[in-house]
Amino acid sequence: MTAALGVLAALATLACALLLVRVHLLPTGYSARRDRVADYGVGRFSGHYVAAAIAVGAAALAVAIGLAHEHERWFVVVLLVAFGASRLVAPWFPPDLEGERPSRPGRIHLWLAAFAYATIAAAAGLSDRTPWLGWAAAVCFAATLLSLRGGALRDRTGQIERLGLVAVLAWLLVVALGLIA
Repeated sequence: MTAALGVLAALATLACALLLVRVHLLPTGYSARRDRVADYGVGRFSGHYVAAAIAVGAAALAVAIGLAHEHERWFVVVLLVAFGASRLVAPWFPPDLEGERPSRPGRIHLWLAAFAYATIAAAAGLSDRTPWLGWAAAVCFAATLLSLRGGALRDRTGQIERLGLVAVLAWLLVVALGLIA
């Protein structure tokens, strides 16, 4: 069962990565350097973002169940479940785009994103499996949140966030492959 969960998690992680690469190649008008990944959840190509969020949520839940079977520390499993759930819920609350008046769904999205960043970075960083990727994600996500407040990092928000996402996807893939072995 653990190997099957690993296969599911690996496939879902790869699907998320491919969907994100695909949406970046489409004529969305967004800048990978400046704009947040969630911005792709608004507009005519939003289905790619929704599918990517669902895929990474499913990957995290499969990894959580697999790690629970392997007797990973309970708080790592709980953090992964929390992350997975937050990613599955996020598409229901589209972000506010820059310059738009803040909306209730947009504020909920920001809280969900901060929660997701914190839970996945903590889960990866506290796990015995390549924790350095979790700490790399934590640094990137903290810098992303700081960049949203303005200042020197503002023009690099998208790049910083994407580095964190690469660390998260790499961690999920490494753990998923470890469940298969």
